[in-house]
Amino acid sequence: MKKIIFFLFAFLLLWSCGKDKCQDPTNPDCGNYDPCIATPKTSADFYTEIKLGEDKWVQVDMAYNNVVVWKFRAKDSTADEYLWEVGADTFRTKSFTLSGFPIGRYIPIKLTVKRYRPNTVCFPEDKGVAAMTKTIFSCEYLKYVYDDRDSIWKDPEINNNDNLNGTFYGALESNPSDKFKITLKLLLGGT
Repeated sequence: MKKIIFFLFAFLLLWSCGKDKCQDPTNPDCGNYDPCIATPKTSADFYTEIKLGEDKWVQVDMAYNNVVVWKFRAKDSTADEYLWEVGADTFRTKSFTLSGFPIGRYIPIKLTVKRYRPNTVCFPEDKGVAAMTKTIFSCEYLKYVYDDRDSIWKDPEINNNDNLNGTFYGALESNPSDKFKITLKLLLGGT
C-alpha cells in the first residue's frame, strides 16, 4: 500500500512540475493561461489594399485610378455585423472590392462593426460597437503597368528607367510607424 501511495504522490508531483513548465498563455492547460488573449475586443480597423496582377494584394492608402481594384477587409473577422459606407453605397460583408473612384479626390471609407455579445469580462469598456474611417486617394494616371508574368513594372514609352530602378523605403500615411521596403525593376517595352 505504501508503494501505491508513493507512486501516486510521485506521479502528482511530476505532473504538477510539468504544468509549471508550460508557458503558453493561450493554452488552458498552462499555469499562465490568459483567456483574454484569444478573445478579441470589438474593433473596426481594416485593411485597404489594391490588386496587382492576377492575385497579389498590397496595402496602400493611395493608388492610380487606371490600374486599381481596391479591396477593403475588416481585421476582425469574428464580428456579427459589418457595415461599410463608401459615399452613398453600403456593403454588409467582411470584405469587398470596388473600382472606379473619382480621380484626384480623397475618399472616406467607414466601417462600423457590431458584436452581439462583447467580452466585458476581459474588456469592461467594450460596448460591442466600433467605427473607424480611413481615407484613400485615387490619382489620375500611372503609365507603368504591372506584369504579373514577370513580376515587374513596365513602361514602353521611357528609354531609360534607371532613375526608377532600385530599392525604396516608405510607410502608409495611415500607419507611419509600419515601414516597408519596395524594390522596382522596370524593363523596356515588355521584354
